[in-house]
Amino acid sequence: MIKKITSNEFNNVKELVKKVFDSSVAKDYSDDGKEEFYRFVNDNEKLSGLDIWGYYIEDRLIGVIGTRDEISHISLFFVDNEFQRHSFGKKLLQTV
Repeated sequence: MIKKITSNEFNNVKELVKKVFDSSVAKDYSDDGKEEFYRFVNDNEKLSGLDIWGYYIEDRLIGVIGTRDEISHISLFFVDNEFQRHSFGKKLLQTV
């Protein structure tokens, strides 16, 4: 099920994004780049400025996409490694 994320769910979003970032993306970033990314993800005010959609399997958040500027910019797009290559990201992208 795909649904719009509310601020009450930001902690789940942060947990998923950090997990995927750390395991798959962080190696390509400088230390400064990683710090800047973590600052962005931990900033509830910045997250509130995004339209964030989550993909849930039962009660588990397995993917997120966050856009701004009326969908013209994707700021976050992460799918749990365990669920990649099963079209969940594609479905999130189609939703926005």
